[in-house]
Order: sequence, then C-alpha cells, then structure tokens
Amino acid sequence: MEPYRYHVFFCRQQKPGGLTCCGARGAAESLAALQREVAAQRLDDRVQVTTCDSIGLCGRGPNMIVYPEGVWYHGVTPEAAAEIVREHFRDGRPVERLVETDMEKVRAEYQHHRARMREVTAALAAGKQG
Repeated sequence: MEPYRYHVFFCRQQKPGGLTCCGARGAAESLAALQREVAAQRLDDRVQVTTCDSIGLCGRGPNMIVYPEGVWYHGVTPEAAAEIVREHFRDGRPVERLVETDMEKVRAEYQHHRARMREVTAALAAGKQG
C-alpha cells in the first residue's frame, strides 16, 4: 500500500544572473494555489507535494512532474494548478493542454538550460574571486 496516490515535484528554483526560472515566472503563487486546491478538494491524504530545484523547462515554467505516471506539466499558473488538482488528482484525467509529451524535446531543453546555468555560475564565481 502506498502512503499517497500522487507525488508532485514542483519547481520553485531561483537562478542567478537573470536566468529564466520557475521562481521568476510565478512559481510561489502557483504552488500556493496548488496547495490550497489540494486542501479544498480534501485530497491531502492522496497528494504529496514536494518542492524542488530545476526540472529543466525553465522558459515554460512554472513546471511540475506528477508521479507515478510521470506526467510533466508546464506553464502552471494558479488557475492551471487548481484545474490540475480537480481534473487530474480528483478525477484521474491529466490536463492534456499543459502536458509535455515530447521527451526528446525535454531532454534537449534541459541540457541547454543546464549548460547555461553552469556558464552563469562560473562567471559569477570568477567575478567574486577577482
């Protein structure tokens, strides 16, 4: 028996150097809406929300992944968060217009953002040392 039905990883990363990130794209508000709707729908015992750093789709955030299905959501506004709770977590139907299905695209985008983050981090470190 599992302790909950859905495990949500919700990105709220703040990146340095002006890089695009979920935190800068409203993650705090979307996360709060998600948590409010989980409580309002009385799904606290079925949905575990865990915050995390970058999922890798920084330009399309806020982003979240729902397990056990491995559904990748992007563009999670507060309104979308509430819809995901009602449609996916309560009724078992993922919100298809917000789901990313092209995993090759995800992989390429993630690698691009990871490389850019390393560049900015190195530049910031070099500036602090000099």
